[in-house]
Amino acid sequence: MQSRVLTTTFGGTLITDILALLVLEVVIRAHQRSLTFRFWLFLIPSLIIYTFLTLWGVPRLGKSFFRKFGHDEGTEFTFVLATVFVVSYGADIVQIEPIIGAFLAGVPITQLILHLSPLMSRIQFMGNIIFVPFSLISVGMLVKPRILIQEPKSLIVSGVIVTVAIIAKYLRAWGAGKLFVFNFDRVMVMFGLSVAQAASNLAAITVA
Repeated sequence: MQSRVLTTTFGGTLITDILALLVLEVVIRAHQRSLTFRFWLFLIPSLIIYTFLTLWGVPRLGKSFFRKFGHDEGTEFTFVLATVFVVSYGADIVQIEPIIGAFLAGVPITQLILHLSPLMSRIQFMGNIIFVPFSLISVGMLVKPRILIQEPKSLIVSGVIVTVAIIAKYLRAWGAGKLFVFNFDRVMVMFGLSVAQAASNLAAITVA
């Protein structure tokens, strides 16, 4: 996880997902016919302030909290959950999808928690056992497989999306490899790690 190729992939994926979710918000506004100048006038300054407060304020608040209550693992876990919920609610106030806030909250929180600490183990357990399965189930309950038969064009759209995503991910990995002078094996590692689309696509599917 400390190698240059993995940190590059992680950073690029993080930026890509956040920008993709912001594009999703613009698409939603366009579909609702509320993509006005007033929307842009409010979104851009509020988003800058919101992002700054999250990335600058959460680490400082977290360090102070862990310094004072670091001996209580239950309280630490409650702080992490509360932070995610508050930042997500802040995203809703700024008029962007709450999942963008949850995504953004994860960036400073991850920096505060040791990777092999008991707190990280609890977070991973809760995420893998409760949050991720329930998210998959909730999305699965919304999907209508019959649409593939009723609307054959949906298969063409799906095929184009998958093909474009794979090609785009490879070109991005190849471009980063040229920029940072990575060999072919490292380029393929970047491609293999970044080609998966589960997190941002689940958000897009839920909204759709």
